[in-house]
Amino acid sequence: MGAAIRALAILGLFGCTQPHAVDAPDIDLPAPGEAQIASWAAESFRRDPCQVAHYELQLRLDVLEWRGERYNPRKYVFYERDPEHPEWGSYVVRGYTDRSGRLWRYRVKLRRAGDIWIATQISHYLTVELEHPALERDSGPPK
Repeated sequence: MGAAIRALAILGLFGCTQPHAVDAPDIDLPAPGEAQIASWAAESFRRDPCQVAHYELQLRLDVLEWRGERYNPRKYVFYERDPEHPEWGSYVVRGYTDRSGRLWRYRVKLRRAGDIWIATQISHYLTVELEHPALERDSGPPK
């Protein structure tokens, strides 16, 4: 009996929750024409994939917590080739925790055009903590 009480106390300390990802729809970005690519070549930030991701996220998503925020490279991670997800190609990830403690992740897929990076898609999801079904308190089996 003492071991069971200790186990329940430990579960109470760590919580009886499990993280679950909630995907939002992907946003496919329009492919730029040759004239657009040529004009972007003059914009120095287009040579940094993380800055391109920051720009596209600011432009295309209305995230109140960091709308208008200046670019901070420490908030972005660039993957030129990810062996776990080769089908994704090159991409940048940014995450943040909102005011209610939920974890958000954003992925911006990119492709190269000469010396510059072009965003092709934005994906994002939310991670929420939900009570683990096996640990839910109820009065017995479903009726």
